[in-house]
Amino acid sequence: MGWIRLDSPAEAAEQLHRFTAHPVFKGVRHLIHDDPRGDFLDLPAVRESLALVAQHGLTVDIPDAFPRHLGSAVRLAREIPELTVVLDHLGKPPLADPDLMKLWSADFQALGQEPNTVAKLSGLHLPGVQYTADALRPLFESAVEAFGPERLMIGCDWPVSTMGAPYGRTLDVLLELVSTLSPPEQDAVLEETAIRTYGLAVTPLAEG
Repeated sequence: MGWIRLDSPAEAAEQLHRFTAHPVFKGVRHLIHDDPRGDFLDLPAVRESLALVAQHGLTVDIPDAFPRHLGSAVRLAREIPELTVVLDHLGKPPLADPDLMKLWSADFQALGQEPNTVAKLSGLHLPGVQYTADALRPLFESAVEAFGPERLMIGCDWPVSTMGAPYGRTLDVLLELVSTLSPPEQDAVLEETAIRTYGLAVTPLAEG
């Protein structure tokens, strides 16, 4: 995962040419929540650059999308169907605010209807919400409903997650939620979705 200058297609093209020479470069990620432009994903230059990303068979990860960017992510997925759009942290749902949750849910469900989208179970240390499986279960169930296990993947959000809980605790809560799925569905969330989405090479463990 790396960063390219999405608002400059010429620079983005040059960076993609260089970066794709490295096999570990699987996609791009822009910290849109730190960008002052609320319409960043809708900018024509950004759309042009992301079309180039799609042409290279790469993904785009979108972190902390709600509230400013979740609707834009839906439009992006619709308008560039060749691009795999990965929603990090489930878009940062405002679980502690019922009114805002209605808005998040509408956009989140809409994004899940686009077949070129994936959601990541990560970064769920949310304001005003206990980090427990019981507290996060409604989010997990919404994610399974919207995307299905075949388009969900687990993520630890390390090292940022350690600000909310130790790494082991973060992972244990996510694993407790995933354990409610069938074994094939668990395999999808824990590894298969990530392997397919990012085109990861998997080396089988040696026997004996």
